[in-house]
Amino acid sequence: MSTSTFFFPISVPALPPNPLVAYSFENTLANAGTAGSLFNGVASGIGVGYSTGFRGTGRTFLQLTSPSTVRVGKWWTGAPLGSEWTLSIWVNEMIPMSGAFRVLFGGTNVHPLLTLPGSDVPGIWNNSTAQFTAYQNQQLQNATITTISSNNNWHHVVVVGQGGTSTLYIDGSLVGVAPVQSTEDILFLGNKGGQTRQFSTFVDEFLLYQWAFSASQVSDLYKTYSDLCTTTTTTTTTTTTTTTTTTTTTTTTTTTT
Repeated sequence: MSTSTFFFPISVPALPPNPLVAYSFENTLANAGTAGSLFNGVASGIGVGYSTGFRGTGRTFLQLTSPSTVRVGKWWTGAPLGSEWTLSIWVNEMIPMSGAFRVLFGGTNVHPLLTLPGSDVPGIWNNSTAQFTAYQNQQLQNATITTISSNNNWHHVVVVGQGGTSTLYIDGSLVGVAPVQSTEDILFLGNKGGQTRQFSTFVDEFLLYQWAFSASQVSDLYKTYSDLCTTTTTTTTTTTTTTTTTTTTTTTTTTTT
């Protein structure tokens, strides 16, 4: 197993200020180093690499191959969640349902978001009590993440912890609430360290805030990235349209003549 340490600076504009941890995965494997934050990320495991283009923006995202993971903070210490917190990340190509857990956010004993083996129900796992608590929708039924597990698009996943509860949002919309909340350090992203419990093939733009986002703030955060992607796409489309228009105009002029 290979291990490298990287500092992942955030570079997307107009985000809420003062995240405790912000990994945008902008650097390459050649830029290994420990300069920067106390909570530098550690990309750990075989198959960790970078690919170009987050949702067409020209940014980079991290590709994980099991048992790869991203360790948050220094080795085995993690970053503190505090009494109120918000975890935000983008994922793509969720690992198909199997006989293994799929862990997106992992802690010392409490994992704020995972799925059980053979299930698309998201929930919180407590290692100390071996208890799984599902996120439940507004009808008090177990929520599912089938919509993001069945396609290979980018999806925004946010978990907010406050007042003894955890609230899950996907793509800016409420998915469910669980009546438990972790106050431990967050240790892992995308997998439980060194194990085959990978959540998705790709992860990007991880944020940890030590305050609880409201529903509207979660929606705004999703739109911040979506608008950025839309703007980039529009620019490309405009260029193509201009070229097409020029060609069309030439054709029309020829026809008229």
